[in-house]
Amino acid sequence: MKKLTLILGAVVLGFVLSSCTKNPSETILKQVNDFFTQAEAKINAIDNAADLVNFVHSFADEKEQFGQKLDETFGKDENGIYKGMTAEGMEQLMNSISERATEYNKIEYAKCGEIMQPYIEKFDGIVKALVAQREAGEEFQDETVDQLKSAYEDITNYADIVPEELANIFYADDEIVTQLFPKTEEE
Repeated sequence: MKKLTLILGAVVLGFVLSSCTKNPSETILKQVNDFFTQAEAKINAIDNAADLVNFVHSFADEKEQFGQKLDETFGKDENGIYKGMTAEGMEQLMNSISERATEYNKIEYAKCGEIMQPYIEKFDGIVKALVAQREAGEEFQDETVDQLKSAYEDITNYADIVPEELANIFYADDEIVTQLFPKTEEE
């Protein structure tokens, strides 16, 4: 009987030890997926630039904290590999996490474009109106110049979330504005 108890105890101890060093890859991937799924739901619900800027900035911190929590929860060895994993398994895990983060980044980028496109289009329209006034030999209307300043201010307030394609349009228009309103040496 003692022998049977010792054998069962050894088997139970073996299960306990193996569960402590079990490969955490699936658990980590589930947590990563849940984290980004929640973020996607939040970002999809945003409908204005101010909230989007705040979300993007705070989410950068949340990602960092989430990564730190994973490291604390699953522990890393001296080589930076989660306990219970091989170097190859860790590389595969990091690739999977990177792919999931890329999916999220595409959604964030698209949302930034959706929110910022009207701002860029407004600015672009005002610049075109100013160019038309210049080409017609007219003086710039104060109202149009005020609209330009307001549109410029709006875009610069949300510059962190302007996608590259829209930023390129803005930069081209900004160059035109610089030509329309050259700085004097006194400024």
